[in-house]
Amino acid sequence: MLSIGITTGISAALLWAIYDIIAKDFSVKYGNVRAALFATSGAALVMLLGSIVFPSFTINAYDVFLITIAGISSGIAYSLFYISLKDSQVTNTVALVQIQPAVLALFGIFILNESMSNTAILGIVLVFAGSLFVVIDRSFRIDQKLIPAAFAMLLWGLGWIPIAYVIFAMNNFIVPQFLAMLFTIATVIAFTHFSNPKLLKETFAKQKFSMAKAASLGLFNGVAIVLFGAAAFANEIAKAGTLMAFTPVAVAILGAILFRDKLTKGQTLGLLIAVVGAIILAY
Repeated sequence: MLSIGITTGISAALLWAIYDIIAKDFSVKYGNVRAALFATSGAALVMLLGSIVFPSFTINAYDVFLITIAGISSGIAYSLFYISLKDSQVTNTVALVQIQPAVLALFGIFILNESMSNTAILGIVLVFAGSLFVVIDRSFRIDQKLIPAAFAMLLWGLGWIPIAYVIFAMNNFIVPQFLAMLFTIATVIAFTHFSNPKLLKETFAKQKFSMAKAASLGLFNGVAIVLFGAAAFANEIAKAGTLMAFTPVAVAILGAILFRDKLTKGQTLGLLIAVVGAIILAY
């Protein structure tokens, strides 16, 4: 039987893959800031509904401080990620998600003292190695447009550390994420206001857009975040975090079909290696 970390990790990875595909299309058509706001506000709504199901928690000033830090980190990450996503291939942008599980796996193993077998470690190495092949082109160079996404993934990974602590402290894996998401939304707005006030004004201007796609952004993103929080609550954030690296595999396949993203032989090999690593980790 698969553990909670494996089950939630795979489920979240697939949900984020679908979310990324929708996000790419939405950001190109309607703007990256608008896409980020729908992704975060919709996710907050999902978490608010989840908080009704799991209402019991305790909180103190230190928890609020950590939630604030996590929310601000996440808000900057969303802003940077959508800058890259709008201008770069969805496959290459999302491939950088490997940075998150690298941070989370190390945090889970060395800080939370999560147990990990040699076979599982082999799976982690293969997932990371395979994902790395996806990012590097024939000239062993990384697109400069992907730099914001790289920093975004680093910030998201680091942001999960205080949230994981608060999840344990509050004995609740949904409420802390909901509160952090409120700070995330505020940070996205503030980041855009200071970096590009004109863009923020255009974002809130009236424009026709697909409500179905807007709602899907928040739904898929929100459910995936809640599932990942459940893995943290079960003290299996390292396993779930590693399986996040499976997201680029699904995105690469969908990107090639929907956006005609082209994969090199090295990228294809990397996808296969990542799949093998994910299977090894799961079993």
